[in-house]
Parts: sequence; structure tokens; C-alpha cells
Amino acid sequence: MTARRTRGQCEGCTVSAWHMRDATYLNARGVSFAVLTPGRWDEVAPSVEFMGYTQPWYSVRDAAEPIGDDMGYFSFFLRDGERVFLTYRTTDPGQVH
Repeated sequence: MTARRTRGQCEGCTVSAWHMRDATYLNARGVSFAVLTPGRWDEVAPSVEFMGYTQPWYSVRDAAEPIGDDMGYFSFFLRDGERVFLTYRTTDPGQVH
């Protein structure tokens, strides 16, 4: 079977995003889910549309760390009012930072 791929689409991101395409369970518990990408939105949008993703995607290309840091992992943030804390990050299988 050959997977159809749009130019620049990351296989790892595709697998991760596809498995989280429905965040209803999280949303019902007050948790927001979004996909952050370092790519320019005009490059990412065609892949998001092609794959039919419904969860929110944001380009963080020019955002400061830790939000605009290297991508390719799961990051979890806690917001308390206007303050945002990076609470958990995994960068490699089995590696937690």
C-alpha cells in the first residue's frame, strides 16, 4: 500500500495527529488540545486540509522557547491565568524532560 503524501508532510506528525484527531474526551475534562508546528502556515495548511484534521493547528514559527523550540515531541503546558508553564515534554522514546 502506498500512502499519498503532500509535499513536506511529516510522517511522524501525521501519525501523532491522526491518533489525536478527536479530543472530545480531553475537552470534556477542561483540557485543550492543539498541534503546534514550526512550519509556516501557508506550507502546513494544505496538509491539514488534505488529512481532514479538525483539531486546532497553530504555526509557532516565530514563538520563543519553550513553545517555539524544536518540534517532534509531545509537550504539555499548564495555564494559570496569563502565566503558562511547560510541565512535561518527551523528545525521544522513553526520554522525559
